[in-house]
Amino acid sequence: MHILETLQGNGGRKDTYRLTQYGISESLALSRAHVAIELERGTSRGMFYSERARIRGIERDVKVYLLTDNGMKTASELINRRGTRRLIQEALRTPGAVSVSEVTARMEQKDLLILCALRIAGMPLNKRALEIDRKIPFTIPSDPASLSLMDMAYEAVDSHLQDESIRKFAYGLLADYFLRTDDYCSRMKYLLLSGRLSEADRTVAFHSREIEACGDAELRRIVIESARSADKCDGLLVLASRYCISEGDWQCALELSRSCGSECTEALLLYAESCVMGGRISEGKRALDRLRRDGMPPRNLSSLHRISARIALSYGGVQEAEYELGEALHVSTASADVHETMMNYSLLAVVARQKEDYREAARIEAKMRSLANMNKG
Repeated sequence: MHILETLQGNGGRKDTYRLTQYGISESLALSRAHVAIELERGTSRGMFYSERARIRGIERDVKVYLLTDNGMKTASELINRRGTRRLIQEALRTPGAVSVSEVTARMEQKDLLILCALRIAGMPLNKRALEIDRKIPFTIPSDPASLSLMDMAYEAVDSHLQDESIRKFAYGLLADYFLRTDDYCSRMKYLLLSGRLSEADRTVAFHSREIEACGDAELRRIVIESARSADKCDGLLVLASRYCISEGDWQCALELSRSCGSECTEALLLYAESCVMGGRISEGKRALDRLRRDGMPPRNLSSLHRISARIALSYGGVQEAEYELGEALHVSTASADVHETMMNYSLLAVVARQKEDYREAARIEAKMRSLANMNKG
């Protein structure tokens, strides 16, 4: 639109400097590298062509960029399709941007990054945008024409999110934003996506129950993927192992729990449970015996009882398993640990089915659904 405005408003190439890469860069406050890329794309699509021209103050000829007939037609159609009459007049009077691609192309990088962050998180374009990054002031325009352009830009940033560096920076902005809120699940997600594993590990240390209870399938996937490359992040590894256990993936849990420090009680419990789930009963029992011998915090007793129930089931001790699960549920419900309670109910439903008490199994599963819905609310 900068090129279109120059051709129509200034009578052709009168102001040739404004049609060079330098001139376009200065007028639109964009980096030279970005301008060069966009001009190359437009030229390959038959929208622009270049000529050599002499500019006052420069001894050699330089390249200037002009719209082809096809480019002029496309730009005019975009104006007519996307803008009001007032918006068209504004676009032709100033170096504005009306087409979707041109709107984002002329935006300052800081504003583009914030729009990318809003788009990723599905946040509406409103006052909340001002809170994304306190260090980067972001102003939402009040006049209808500019606001319409901003709305278009919000819809158009998806193409920029293909750029890994832009996407990662936007994830970082979202992580910083959610660090100032009590939305621990979103905080965890964007800390991991931006590669800030140590901060994510600290978040787990203080808010593991809230994170486990949120039931976000995408977060589970991100946690497990991130944990595979984590180093000295026991909290993250434990969380990922617990997710694997709850999904029945004992091999994943075994692999991740082994990566934790040898003194991590939660990791040893998960290792024992994954061994038992995988049929390695003797190995699981040895790990459990070590935990009993060394002692453990009361908060871990729910897991210990559930693992004991799994061991009992391995040799047909259904009544013993029911007793152990009753103890596990007593601990997990008393401590309001939703994730542990769901795990215990899940195994209790398995026990009910083994006894062919399908009505009891259905009742337990209804409890689980109720607990999950209550927790979402």
